[in-house]
Amino acid sequence: MVNNQQSYKIIDEPKARVWCHLIINPNIILFAAMLVPLFWQPPLYGRFWMPLLWIVFNGFLLGSSTFKREVITCVLGILTMAGLGIWLLMYYQAQDTYFTIQQIIPYYKLLNLACLFLTLYISVFTQSTSYQLFEYMHRSQK
Repeated sequence: MVNNQQSYKIIDEPKARVWCHLIINPNIILFAAMLVPLFWQPPLYGRFWMPLLWIVFNGFLLGSSTFKREVITCVLGILTMAGLGIWLLMYYQAQDTYFTIQQIIPYYKLLNLACLFLTLYISVFTQSTSYQLFEYMHRSQK
């Protein structure tokens, strides 16, 4: 006898990994990136790269259908933040500036944080659909 069971596959369905118990809601990563630095400053400028690495790791474990887009967004965000630093150094080296480095640094920090949170928001927004599918599938299996 031939078993002709047909199966279907949802293209956007996340493919969960073995460590699916480590997957968390991407919104938690965004809120942690906002709140944790109020109480603790991670070493080696971890405030800027740890949440992005966490969102990429979460997307990998989730098996997100938009994983490549999330990685590209995080890499572009990191390159933009580094580019802001390089631009600040080049601007200061021009010697025809009217501002001192002490006057420019607060604006640089603000731009850097804006770039970080924009990158995180785009990554979280992209990953949230896969997480919602994962959560639905995980609940239906219980």
